[in-house]
Amino acid sequence: MSFFPLEPNTLNPAYNESLEFDLSVESLEDAVLIFKVIDYDLVGANELIGCVGIGAHFDGINYDHWFQMLEHPRVPIIKSYNLHETIPTIACSSSQTSHKIINSNNI
Repeated sequence: MSFFPLEPNTLNPAYNESLEFDLSVESLEDAVLIFKVIDYDLVGANELIGCVGIGAHFDGINYDHWFQMLEHPRVPIIKSYNLHETIPTIACSSSQTSHKIINSNNI
């Protein structure tokens, strides 16, 4: 599933998009959003440019952004993120056994 339009001929895409997900209240505690930016090549392998994760199981602005969105439902909360070279790690406590992962790039 892909949410953003392709930006041809660039390795520095800029997206100004608003996303809306319908999640049950029960799933909000464990929901995680992982966004991947992929360089699609006609010849050769596609390459990961970078990715970012948002949710309660991350830290820093990724965590803060998630709770700002929860505190203000249906209100746009604008943030800019730097992409990371690897897929973000989800911080889990031993009491957490599973997470519903909403992945913006199920390719």
